[in-house]
This record gives sequence, C-alpha cells and structure tokens, in this order.
Amino acid sequence: MKQLGNFEKNSTNSRELLQIKYTNGVYKIKGGRQSQIFLILKKPNLVQPYCFSSGYSLAKRTVVRFSRVQFLVRDVLLPAKKEPDAISVKEQPVSTKLKSVCKACGKEGNDAKNPLTSPCKCTGTLKYVHLECLKREFKDKVVKSAEDSYVINEFECKKCKEKLHLQPSQVLDLLDVKKADDDACLILESLLDESAKKLHVLVLNENSIATIGRASDCSIAIGDVSVSRHHATLKLQNGQIYLSDSNSKFGTLIKIKDSLELTPNRVHSVQAEGTVISLLVKNPKLTYEDRLDESIKYEHKEFE
Repeated sequence: MKQLGNFEKNSTNSRELLQIKYTNGVYKIKGGRQSQIFLILKKPNLVQPYCFSSGYSLAKRTVVRFSRVQFLVRDVLLPAKKEPDAISVKEQPVSTKLKSVCKACGKEGNDAKNPLTSPCKCTGTLKYVHLECLKREFKDKVVKSAEDSYVINEFECKKCKEKLHLQPSQVLDLLDVKKADDDACLILESLLDESAKKLHVLVLNENSIATIGRASDCSIAIGDVSVSRHHATLKLQNGQIYLSDSNSKFGTLIKIKDSLELTPNRVHSVQAEGTVISLLVKNPKLTYEDRLDESIKYEHKEFE
C-alpha cells in the first residue's frame, strides 16, 4: 500500500495492492499495478459501527460480485427517465436508400409499435429485425423466476452468435411487461458463464425489496454453493436502485473501475488480491461520541 500525491501510472512494484491519493482535502484509493480492488458492502456492527452500510447506488456497467459469482449491470431504467425516440439501439435511422427488411420474416415496415432494430453485428440484409419477430423467437427462452423477475436464456443472435443489445424499454416489450412511470428496471448479465449469454431482468416498485441468493424464492436465484441463501437485497428508493448485503457469508463486492473517494467517518473495506483492507478517514471536528450518535441514528433510520 502506498500513499501518493498523484496516482502513479508506471509503478514497478508488482506486489503493490493499493494506492492512496490525497488532494484538496479528499482521499481517493485505487488498485495497485495489475491489481483489482473491490468495495465490500456490509452492515454496521459493534466493531465497525460506521461502515459502508447505506447501500450502493447501481449504475450502468457496474460489476457486482456475490461471493465468487459476478454480474454486469447491462442497463438501468430509473423512474421518470426519458429515453430518446430511436428506431435502433444504436440510434441510427433505417436507411431510406436501400430496402430494409426484417431478417426473420423478410417483410419491410418500420413503425413505433413494431420497429426495426439492429441489436447485433449482422450486416447487409441481415442487419435489421422486427421487435415482434424477436419476441416470438425468445418466447420459449424466457423464464419468470419470481414476481416481476425474469430470466432470458441464450440472449444472442442465431446468425452471428453475438449478444443482443436492446434498450431497456425494448427488453420489457420483449417480455410483455408494462412498467409504470414510478417503477425502475434493472438488467443484469451473468458473467459466471459468458457463453450462456443469460440476462436477468428485474422490475422494482418504490420501497419494494428484491432478494438475491441461492434460495429458490429469491427474485434473482444464483445456483452456486458459495452464495448465501439470502445473500443481498435490491431496493428502489428516491429514484435510485440500491444494493445492500444481507450478512452473507462471503460478502457482496463492487468492482472499483478507476478510483474511490473515501467518505469521512465511514469505514470502507476493500478487497485487493485476496487481502481485505479497512480504511477510515476521521473528521477531527467530530468526537467519538458524536460519530457513535450519528451511526446509531443512521442505523435506526436504515433498519426501522
């Protein structure tokens, strides 16, 4: 572990786990050379009463680990979020110079109810496909795992074998799911077996709680022995989707892509190459009793 005024780009120490940067009164951390770091989510306890426990706000492209099982947040559709009126997911209009036909049904036509999209890497006459044709194709590959929770198996193009990329609203249309304006949609891609190309689609209501774990009654069920039966929870609150750990055995972790800013008076536990490091930036203006009172008030607010 090394403290730096600025992050070094060409460190020669291959065993370096963590770098700490302090500038303008703010501490930031990042992984060392050839080292990835993960933020560990946990609930407060007597040993660490100020830990990172309020939940982590999920965003697109976030990588989440439940024990050893990793998921990629493919898309997040939040309440009252307006999407651009695009014909294709790449926001490129269908060419009017050439006749654009659907590679599934062979018919022309492009309208708001049944748009032509280009969700894969196919080109030429195989580039576009109707959304309704995709819906018929994946009808037998969709499994409803729980209320407002779905699994799409083999989410790939039959021609080029690439993963399909659709807007969140188009994925919901594919599932025939109607999302209210106040609801949110979370799309997770399983990285446990990338060849399976499996998607988990979850619709969340305000203040509702979805569970993740090994148990069959979980909203997102993970069939891995290292995952706890009720491992973590997802909650829509104040227009954001928050992920919290449920006292799991092997933890819930967030991959830090670039750097992480350390919030004063809160313990941040990170994992780097199998080593767990806890960091606390103390605010000298607050006494231990002040921080303890603040933590107790927060715990009551969090777990009432």
